[in-house]
Amino acid sequence: MMEGSEGFEFEKWLDQAKSDIDDAEYLFKDGRASSAAFHVHQALEKAFKAYQIKVGGEHDYSHDLLQLVPADIEADYASLLADLNPVYTGTRYPNVSGSIEDVGEYIKEAKEVLEWIRKQLKE
Repeated sequence: MMEGSEGFEFEKWLDQAKSDIDDAEYLFKDGRASSAAFHVHQALEKAFKAYQIKVGGEHDYSHDLLQLVPADIEADYASLLADLNPVYTGTRYPNVSGSIEDVGEYIKEAKEVLEWIRKQLKE
C-alpha cells in the first residue's frame, strides 16, 4: 500500500459501512428484515476491516465477525456478533437457519459499534 493511502482506504471502508447500516434501517422499516440483517452484518464487517486497515495497513479476508472484531470491543458485543454470523449466511441461503427476529436490536447495537470505531480511528 502506498504511503498515505491507508487513510483513504480506511475512509472508503468506513463510509461503505455507514451506507450499509443506513440501508439496513431502510429495509427494516420497509418490512424486509432478512435483507436488513444481511446489511447489518456487512456494515460491521466493513467497519472492522476499516479498523484493521487503519491500525495495520491491511485487513483479514474473512466474513466471520468474531474473527474480525477488534479485541477492545469484542466482549461488549460478542452476543451480537455470534447472533449475526449465522443470520448473515441464512439470509443468503434458504437451507441455513438464523433468526431475524431481533433485527431492530441488531441495527441499534451495530450503530453503537460503528460509532465506537469511528471515534477510535479519528483520534
